[in-house]
Amino acid sequence: ASDESGITLRVEIPAPSLAPGRTPGRQRLGVGGLQVADEPGRPLLPYATALVAIPPGARAVATLLPVEDEEVAEGVRLEVARRPAFRTDEWDGSAVPTREPVEPIADGRWPSAPVLVSEPYSWRGHRLVRVVAHPFTYDEAAARLWTRRRFDVRIEFAGARPLTIAGVGAIATPDVAGRAVLERAVINSAQAAAWREAPLHARRMGAGAADLLRAPASRP
Repeated sequence: ASDESGITLRVEIPAPSLAPGRTPGRQRLGVGGLQVADEPGRPLLPYATALVAIPPGARAVATLLPVEDEEVAEGVRLEVARRPAFRTDEWDGSAVPTREPVEPIADGRWPSAPVLVSEPYSWRGHRLVRVVAHPFTYDEAAARLWTRRRFDVRIEFAGARPLTIAGVGAIATPDVAGRAVLERAVINSAQAAAWREAPLHARRMGAGAADLLRAPASRP
């Protein structure tokens, strides 16, 4: 659901599974359709992610809105991500990429924030942010796993500036190739179409024209 001030995302995941991991005594958490965190020493937790378009000048502020209570599993030992490294190939001595085991990080419940938002970045006149939502959190020392199977994420567009006609706001020039990518990758692509900004050179030309219109008429 979306409106002028923000967008609300619903995250729903199927029942997770626990399977034996590569490390003896450790388990791997599996959920179809989700990416998996890969930070050395941290558990391999699946997470949900989405690209969201935001208006010109806006910041994205995300808040978790619980829909259902968390499920808690005790006595769980999750496999952790290994550290990237290189080994020497026994045939030709070349460096071969590999992964080395590391000790699990036991500093409390992780991730500490259930929702993370990236800094805005520009793509073909649009401002995008990457939203990461964590259905799972894990405490290595306590061997405890928390699961949220269903929850909402509210993303507020804070500080958006009004669109203008001087090349600073939306433009009518079609972007057929960009629009096709936008519709596949950005979750609120319909909103984003109205927020597309002109290229830099067009904005400079528009600002120059606006300055001429505002300048006082010279006397003969």
